[in-house]
Amino acid sequence: MSEDRAPTPRPEDVSLAGRVVVVTGAARGIGRAVAETVAEFGADVALVDRDDSVELVADRIAATGRRTLVGLLAVRDR
Repeated sequence: MSEDRAPTPRPEDVSLAGRVVVVTGAARGIGRAVAETVAEFGADVALVDRDDSVELVADRIAATGRRTLVGLLAVRDR
């Protein structure tokens, strides 16, 4: 049995221009994918991670013309 799925939104159909999206865990995995995708849709991105490699993700996004802000932050129980 196949499921009906909604079409995948495209950047030309949905605009996040003028918005700022905060993404946690942005250095890799799902967080990185989300950060890059919302930037593709026109958002500026605040990237938060405990790993300083998040700077590389920010540089990649900034190269597309989006504004970025990086916060190095480790949240853990002490």
